[in-house]
Amino acid sequence: MIEETKEQLELRQLKALVDKAEYEAKSEAAKYHTPWFRSDGFVKSIVAGFTFAIGVAAYAQFIFLPQENELIAQKIHSDFTLIELTKQYETEMTKLGFLQQVALSKFDLSQQAYSSMKISFENEKKENDQFILKLDQIEVCEANNDQVIDIAKILKERNQKLDLKIAKVEEDKVSIEAVTDVLLKDTKEFEVQSGWIYIGYQPSSGWDYRTIEINPNEDVIEGTEYTLNTNVILRGKKPNFTIFGYKFGNSMGYLDKGQKIILIDVVSVGRNKIWANVKTIKGDK
Repeated sequence: MIEETKEQLELRQLKALVDKAEYEAKSEAAKYHTPWFRSDGFVKSIVAGFTFAIGVAAYAQFIFLPQENELIAQKIHSDFTLIELTKQYETEMTKLGFLQQVALSKFDLSQQAYSSMKISFENEKKENDQFILKLDQIEVCEANNDQVIDIAKILKERNQKLDLKIAKVEEDKVSIEAVTDVLLKDTKEFEVQSGWIYIGYQPSSGWDYRTIEINPNEDVIEGTEYTLNTNVILRGKKPNFTIFGYKFGNSMGYLDKGQKIILIDVVSVGRNKIWANVKTIKGDK
């Protein structure tokens, strides 16, 4: 009875080994017959790709898009501010143009009045010279000639009246000149010019040439007031430095020596040539 039990035990162990081997063989065979889309590698790749996509979407939603929206809002605000400043500048320029036209009109009227008064004065002076000449002629006539004496009295009276007229013309001339000076001063106060000028040549050793009053080793500072030490050309834009040389902006006129200016923007245009966008100080020069 014990021997049969041992045999049965050995049979069961042998059968277990056979079943295990058969299971391993079927598993190996299944690996080669399983479709590619059901394989572990493909499924893991799909899961990894899906996880990466979720991460990218979360980054775009919570980090990238808010930053982009903030930049867009900042740009819109900057554009709006620029438009408002441009409108304010155009309004101020319109007011300035109107005031200049009014001042120039007053100046033209005063000049016309002065010219008329000057012509009248010259005519009166010629007439007075003629009267004086006649008086000189009368003085050589006979003293007892009543007619000559009467003419002399008349001429003297007219000469006195003419002297009064000449004095009045001189007073009007002084008044007109005073008004003209005031109008010219008022017109000058409204003239503010802006544009680009050549500041000078500044190599590493310091200023070799300069058009403003500044120390040889001192750097120019934007927003600072300077005085021109020579006459300069005012241009519409800064020059461009190319292989063929400098291309300058259009000339807008001249600024005189002694003119006070404020530097708005300072740039170096090739080979240490310093240019600046400037504006003149109202009422100066």
